[in-house]
Amino acid sequence: MTQQTTTTALDSTTEPAAAPADERAERRAERRSLARTFGLDIVGPIALYHLLIRQGVDIVPALVISGALPAVGIGLDLVRGRRVGGLSLLVLGGIAISVIAALITDDPRFILLEGAVTSAVAGTFALVTLATRRTLIELFATGAAPEDTAKGARLAELFTRPDVRAISRQVTVVFAAVFFASAAAQAALAWWAPVSIAFAYNRFGFIPCLAVIAGASWLLFRAARTRGDLQFPEWDATRAR
Repeated sequence: MTQQTTTTALDSTTEPAAAPADERAERRAERRSLARTFGLDIVGPIALYHLLIRQGVDIVPALVISGALPAVGIGLDLVRGRRVGGLSLLVLGGIAISVIAALITDDPRFILLEGAVTSAVAGTFALVTLATRRTLIELFATGAAPEDTAKGARLAELFTRPDVRAISRQVTVVFAAVFFASAAAQAALAWWAPVSIAFAYNRFGFIPCLAVIAGASWLLFRAARTRGDLQFPEWDATRAR
């Protein structure tokens, strides 16, 4: 009896500690993912491009080689058995466009247009999802947390609500508009700006895009809450305490 009680007590003390440990592991994984994105998708390609140029490599092959660096991260995901998502496929599509353009022409402007093409594809896909059961924002939110996890289950349940789905559609429209604007900016830079500037914007241009989307989403969220179109009773009760 005493041994059973002791075992139960030990189980009760170790179970709560498991959740924080899992949360810390998730946070570490998120930090590693951000670091990899920053290194392989943004800083790495820009640094590699300038290094290749200084080593005497022509502009076109330097653009193609440095632009293909994000594929390394996708390859690491495949090696680790992780699922390749739509964003990774979009990145690979942009790399393929660069390679094809380099084979057809020696004009770096056409290679730089891959950024405009991928942004336009992202905006178009966002609009297409409006005609489907799940919007782009819902795909992003639920895709970040598998359904077999507690967080994934909560998100899946959240997006069954009409008010949440309505705000999701509005944010998806914002996403499409922002990325279409970014595509226009990338095309203009590719054609008229110095190659190094256009290439740099192709690498980090998504950051201001996401900042605009986040700001617009917050404004839409606050407006819907003010009108009473978006309700979170449990959240409101917690804040009222």
